[in-house]
Amino acid sequence: MVSLFPKITATTGGAQVELAEVLAAIQGGRWAREVNAVRAATSAPDRRHLKAALPYFTASGTFAERKDAGLVVHSGIVALDLDAKQNPDWQLAHAKARLLADPYTFAVFVSAGGEGLCALVRITTDDHAGSFRSLAVYYAAHHQLVVDSLGDVSRARYVSFDPELYHNPNAERWEDVEAPAISKPAPGPVVRSLPGFIELLTAYLA
Repeated sequence: MVSLFPKITATTGGAQVELAEVLAAIQGGRWAREVNAVRAATSAPDRRHLKAALPYFTASGTFAERKDAGLVVHSGIVALDLDAKQNPDWQLAHAKARLLADPYTFAVFVSAGGEGLCALVRITTDDHAGSFRSLAVYYAAHHQLVVDSLGDVSRARYVSFDPELYHNPNAERWEDVEAPAISKPAPGPVVRSLPGFIELLTAYLA
């Protein structure tokens, strides 16, 4: 189950709906008119205005209020955003084809703006942030794709329109969890020689 809200400024009172129902609506064109208006906008302000009026859902669960502390029940899903901002050689069709073939892809569809993708992956629910980090590493290594760095559990996902949305209810569950990022060490003495710097850098990255 996920929470479906009427627009981005609404953070409470979301309707509890099945994720499969939202995906079917995205594929079937329930919001096609509104989404196509976003994609047809000729100025950035107009696009932002139209996009802000779209409904959105919280892919990772149901929420009493859209904030991490407002999570009621985790859906066992994480959403991953991919677009040209993080991927200079971005080719939407190529990226989507790669994700369609990935056994962990629960669903993938073109985002509301029409230039990016949203991929949904099944995860364990005990460490959402760790699952997100490890999937980001996997996408970079396996697909050469950089995921948007925002992976909070309450992340809003605008509805969209994609007749070729892919949905695999039997996708494998991602069970890897990456350890939290290591804090940078406190500043130490200045290393004046190149060999010394290389030795220190090697030790830090190990």
